[in-house]
Amino acid sequence: MKRQTFSHSHDDTDHSDEVEWIVIDGSTRGDLSQLAKEDDIPAVISSLIQTAPSHSERVHLESGVVLRMVRRDTEKADVLVGFNLLIQPTRLITVCFGVFDVVEDVFDKYSGANFGGSAFRLLPLLVTALVKPVESELTSLSDHIDELEDHVMEDKHYAGDDAVVMAGREALALRRYLSPMGAELTFLSLNPHELPGVADVKYLRREAEYIGRLIGSIETIHHRVNLLLNYLRNRDEEKIGRSMHKLALVATVFLPLTFITGLLGINVAGVPDAHDPLAFWRVCGFLLFIGVLAVVVIKWKKWM
Repeated sequence: MKRQTFSHSHDDTDHSDEVEWIVIDGSTRGDLSQLAKEDDIPAVISSLIQTAPSHSERVHLESGVVLRMVRRDTEKADVLVGFNLLIQPTRLITVCFGVFDVVEDVFDKYSGANFGGSAFRLLPLLVTALVKPVESELTSLSDHIDELEDHVMEDKHYAGDDAVVMAGREALALRRYLSPMGAELTFLSLNPHELPGVADVKYLRREAEYIGRLIGSIETIHHRVNLLLNYLRNRDEEKIGRSMHKLALVATVFLPLTFITGLLGINVAGVPDAHDPLAFWRVCGFLLFIGVLAVVVIKWKKWM
């Protein structure tokens, strides 16, 4: 557990406000046990922020807000990483699950700095550190989409449906991670009365706009993915249509031939030339004539 108190002295008064920031590694039992000993944190809230989040959400409290943010690990797709934030006017508690290094870097970088008399001055800095890696991921994802587009457009036989779908899933996962955070920052910046003593609303609004731009980039990527999938789907349907057309032409040629051979193959008396040794060759010639005639009619009708 890391604990730091930030103070802000007012110019017109002799007193100062203090903001406490506590950073906890959620994977360390010792840190969590120390958090449980905090007397001024209700047991329900303490239990809530100690539990690893399974989905992103906001929990409104009488004296603050709990943000629970989660996403897939970029290196291990089956691992969830995230954090819980307890935001109060004079305190910010961050419980990290897989992102402790990122939060710790922010903590160490701004230790002793003058942040003003509200934890909301710390929140934008923390959000920036947690969201900044997403920007590079979006750049990489956009470059990957560029490569997929080149492959799809240049190679008509390229079967990249799975790769395109995976890129779309990555974009949706990033949006699910960013959307609740951006919505909460926007809400808090527009409703400063939700927490007493809220300051630096402009920083919250700036971070909300930054996240909004990232979400806009995600929407663009998702739109490009949909266009690629539609193109691939239309191309596959066109291939199937051409194959069915060829099959129909073959069936058109062989349908009269099959009818004639079936008619002559019935096992009843009275079949013409049944005992004529040249009847077989005459029938073959007649079938050849019918086949050629069918091909001529198909070309004349421009069916092929």
